[in-house]
Amino acid sequence: MPIVVDPGFVPVPSLAPVVSPDGVLSVEVDRVNAGALLHAAFDPYRPEKVLRRNLVSNPSFETGTAGWSADSGVTLAPTTVFAGQMNGTVGSSIALLTVGSGYASPYAKLETHADNAMPVTPGGWVAVRFWAATESTGEQIRVQLRFGTPSEGYAYYAGSFAPAGFYTGKFFTFAARIPTGKTVVRVQSQLFSGSTTVNLAAGKRMWADQIIACTGSTQADVLAAVAAYFDGDTPDTPNLAYRFTAAPHASPSEEYIPAVPHAEPGRTEEILRTNYARNPGFSGASVGDIGTWDDSSTWFTTSQPATRVARFTYTGATATGNYYFVNLPAGLTPIRKGQRFTFGLTVKNAGTVAIKAFIRSAFNADESGDARTTPVTIAAGAQQRLTVTSTASPSDGSTVRVWAALFDPAAGSLVDVSEPQIEWGTVATPFFGDWFVDGPDLSYRWVPDNPYRIEEYRPARASTLPQKVRFERGDGTPVRSGNPAWAPGGYATAYDHEAPLGVGASWRAVPIYADGTEGQPTAGVSTLIPEPPRQTVWIKSTTDPNESMKIDPTEWFQPSYADRTSSTSIQGDRFPAMTWDMHASLTGTLKFKTRSKAETGRLATLLDSGPLLIQWNRIAGIEDFYFLPGAISKRIVTYTEQGPVFEFTIPVTECRRPATVDAPLRIPGLSWNTVAENYASWTELSTQVPSWRALLGVHR
Repeated sequence: MPIVVDPGFVPVPSLAPVVSPDGVLSVEVDRVNAGALLHAAFDPYRPEKVLRRNLVSNPSFETGTAGWSADSGVTLAPTTVFAGQMNGTVGSSIALLTVGSGYASPYAKLETHADNAMPVTPGGWVAVRFWAATESTGEQIRVQLRFGTPSEGYAYYAGSFAPAGFYTGKFFTFAARIPTGKTVVRVQSQLFSGSTTVNLAAGKRMWADQIIACTGSTQADVLAAVAAYFDGDTPDTPNLAYRFTAAPHASPSEEYIPAVPHAEPGRTEEILRTNYARNPGFSGASVGDIGTWDDSSTWFTTSQPATRVARFTYTGATATGNYYFVNLPAGLTPIRKGQRFTFGLTVKNAGTVAIKAFIRSAFNADESGDARTTPVTIAAGAQQRLTVTSTASPSDGSTVRVWAALFDPAAGSLVDVSEPQIEWGTVATPFFGDWFVDGPDLSYRWVPDNPYRIEEYRPARASTLPQKVRFERGDGTPVRSGNPAWAPGGYATAYDHEAPLGVGASWRAVPIYADGTEGQPTAGVSTLIPEPPRQTVWIKSTTDPNESMKIDPTEWFQPSYADRTSSTSIQGDRFPAMTWDMHASLTGTLKFKTRSKAETGRLATLLDSGPLLIQWNRIAGIEDFYFLPGAISKRIVTYTEQGPVFEFTIPVTECRRPATVDAPLRIPGLSWNTVAENYASWTELSTQVPSWRALLGVHR
């Protein structure tokens, strides 16, 4: 995008950026130039961030009351009865505490089990919030925190008792500073008869649900953390996710902002390696020169568990010389003079006696270009990867031949061979086959063309980065320099010099991909650009914000709207025949004074620049409009040391907003000229300015 602005225009500080909830779009208000700098960052990488942690392992009793305990003589059980009618329940189940017969205390409690005591840090803060209810017979409830263990001694902190009537119940919230030396806390919901001299009657009940406990460094932090309940079953939102840290309903829960990976640029398919062994998996392999095949999966190398093995059983007597037991077909064609290929094969001794093995490669029936490895001894149960390289001679044609052999074979030798690989060149690479499992960046395929081959390749991938971004206001009006804006690396910038002033304005950004499809718009950003003072107007260029001027009119603007009606008299009828249409666009006359020769020159340039936008203080009661100036007249009204003071009289006619498609990016105070003036060299620029965004003035 070209940046074309007046090199003499001085850039001004903007307000701190306002960022959309999804973190993609930011808006910075330019107070002096009455505009907004818009920036979209569609490389949305961010690490995961845990916002809150609910320490309670089983906070909603959906699968029972594990992790909780009650006093002796009191029963504790989950229940679905009344759960739907209770005012403060989540899920389908709640905890029910019931006083048994003969219970001899005014108090009964639901308490975190000792095995589920929650770890805390001395000196910090902890807060708890839960919902509870009683029968409407005078009982009360309070929250109590029990710090410490038997070895530490206990410290109790409690809230006040309060009624919590049936169905409606009550949310109880309490925060306490963690005492010195106390490293765990247990939460209690205490049921009270209402009098210290009256024991709880048999059958009295207390219900409890949605218990949350959080720690933090201040009282305000922990109270804010427990203000809204969550657990691992809380439904995710577009920006927040929830999870149990281990087993569901048996571990703490976390509310977190999920990590967002870096967006990926597009790429074309890239073939990385080719294996010309036509049947590296030995599917239906033919019998070798001597012995029998046993297709089995009793052994495989570390490449892939699915690698197939061909087993050769030497059935002859102990002998001297070479016995070829693998004669593999290959598909390398055509072969040119001097061309080289490398053959690799994994050989394992599957028998009980040592073997000597080697591999060999050549060309054509005459076996020219013969190359072979020195026989190697492989102990029983051991394996070895063998490789050999052959070079085509002038007489070589188009057929590759490869073998594996025993040297001086012993009777009963068992040999497992696997992972045959034939590659151009002299470097043997790790084996691969078409049955390998595709990964996110690597895929495998069998190509049944001549030459037959298996390819390891990096698949083509559509870009997840937009190629362009369309910036638009909340009502869909496109921003002139962002319709669309190019987005190298997923970053795009636009400057809105025509947004309304003195009222709230909002923007969003729409990603546009290389194939022309559009993604979901970003979340919106709203802010306010200050309006000009009373009796002051902005006259703005629609092609270059640097030419815009803030001017004081000498007279109030008086708009008029011409009619577009016509009439014809009709004989014998007092009413004429008439036609009508909507009124014509606004017309009027603007009058301004210029105070210097430089200001007069700037105004003259501005009035010659094409369609203009005029923006008023809202007290003027005139909406912003685009216009073209008519015949301009000016007269000298006085003289000053700076030169004559002119009064301009300018008739104006309202026009449509000029087209915005593919308009270039122009930012006040920035051009290639100013860059050249501010930085002596590219080295100086790249050292002092960390990014293109920073050069454009984006502050995030």
